[in-house]
Amino acid sequence: MADHYEVKQVIVLRSDLNYGSKGKMIAMGCHASLGPIMKLLQRDIHYDNPTNISYFDIWCKGSFAKIVCKAENIEKIYDLQKECEKRFIPYSIITDNGTTVFGVPTVVGIGIGPYASDKLNEFTGDLKLL
Repeated sequence: MADHYEVKQVIVLRSDLNYGSKGKMIAMGCHASLGPIMKLLQRDIHYDNPTNISYFDIWCKGSFAKIVCKAENIEKIYDLQKECEKRFIPYSIITDNGTTVFGVPTVVGIGIGPYASDKLNEFTGDLKLL
């Protein structure tokens, strides 16, 4: 997943789910984008790191680069979460509340970053675009 952005966000949605509509899938992607940003804005202790805030500032002044990819299953989402935690990269796991399509709360994806593109590519570069 080569790109020319200095800073980007990677949104990953599960491809093994039936979202019922493109609108539902887009809404879940929007949640995945906003999740880590809200944590950064709230200065959540896990993300209260000058590097993360600097990447956020660069991203906000740029083009809001986002790459949307797919994960084949929930295990891949949790693998990405572990990588983010290990590297202190902002992320947010997205769980649908289950009131419309899925019937039960369901993990649908993860939003990662904004963070340095080259660092994200180290563990998301093998993901296929959605």
